[in-house]
Amino acid sequence: MKFAKDEKGNLHVHASSFFRPLQFRDYWQGFLDIVLAFLFRARTLNFHLPYESQFKSYYHPKAGWQYINFINFWSRIFGMKTVWENTNILNPKDWSLIENPSHIPKNLSLCFDLGHFILGSKSKTQALAKVDRFFKEHGRDIKHLHLHVNDLKRDKHYRSQRQVKAFLGQNRFQKLTKNRTYIFEKG
Repeated sequence: MKFAKDEKGNLHVHASSFFRPLQFRDYWQGFLDIVLAFLFRARTLNFHLPYESQFKSYYHPKAGWQYINFINFWSRIFGMKTVWENTNILNPKDWSLIENPSHIPKNLSLCFDLGHFILGSKSKTQALAKVDRFFKEHGRDIKHLHLHVNDLKRDKHYRSQRQVKAFLGQNRFQKLTKNRTYIFEKG
């Protein structure tokens, strides 16, 4: 688990991540993360979307939804606000991109991770156009943001508010963060 505070001092928790297809133990770990986030009184609890829900090479929506429904059920029992984060498959040696998501489920409370999303873009202009399209398609579902930028090749976390605002521009930053919780994410 990772912990972060937003601009208002609210605690946000990132559940344990395994960066692989689902296994039975992920259900147990997910339940444990919900209990711990509840005990820490986190404002949001963030899970990575399962590989089976978002990557063409692992696509098995039934398995992905089974896990999502399990986590959402227990989150409701504990009164936790759970959000689901887009992710990528990365090379663990240098954090370079292996695969971008090809499917993002609809009607799910999402966490938009800017750094993950812009990976693989050819330029800042292309990255920003992708961000705008994603918010047009999924904006209603996006409830929380993880803000950091990178060199578009590796998921290095440049997280200063100044760097993020310079990348997005002040107007886009305000538009994306309006009525959403967000953190500047550490690496």
